Amino acid sequence: EENLVLILDQTIFFPEGGGQSSDIGTISDLTVTHVYEDKDYIYHRCVEKESELSIGDEVDIAIEWKHRFDNMQRHCGEHILSGKFYELFGGVNRGFHMGEDYMTIDISLEENPAYNKITWEMAKEAELATNEAIWANLPVITRHYDNRQEAEHLPLRKAPAFDEDISIVCVGSIENPADCVACCGTHPATSGQVGIVKLYKVEPNKGMFRIYSEAGKRAF
Repeated sequence: EENLVLILDQTIFFPEGGGQSSDIGTISDLTVTHVYEDKDYIYHRCVEKESELSIGDEVDIAIEWKHRFDNMQRHCGEHILSGKFYELFGGVNRGFHMGEDYMTIDISLEENPAYNKITWEMAKEAELATNEAIWANLPVITRHYDNRQEAEHLPLRKAPAFDEDISIVCVGSIENPADCVACCGTHPATSGQVGIVKLYKVEPNKGMFRIYSEAGKRAF
């Protein structure tokens, strides 16, 4: 039997996407376990199978902050780590996943011909540079642009995947960012809230290099 799924006219729940899991929480007395986006609608899947709610009702909604902050720490930590691999070695993030036990990013060495592999020493250099950006407590600012042309003046490490309605997340100043890339995920207001990023291992993967890491309380 299908679980109850709700659509609201506005929501604070982040739907699953971009390598990040969805928010969880409550809608009135209902427990929300998964939120996803399909076309122009955001669907809130609940534990319950039925409810006394009717279309047009006003509801109180709340996200579970512990889960959201965990996602924010991890997502922003990945941003900075990817930015440093790009800055130091010309490595481009071609894949990202936030798993239950670790995060992975797939780095393609395509921007700087001086590098054709990522050694553990290179990874440790990127790890240290990432944590230095965290300790600098840089501002994390999201800017919205109507189209690709407006966004392309920023120092992006990767071209946006969309042509319109683009959000650019920048860690630090535009003149010298720790990272600057299009992203729809959730992030803290400052890099310091990430706490720490820790690398676990590096391995070749499909012509790229897969970096295993963790951030925030999980890394601690």
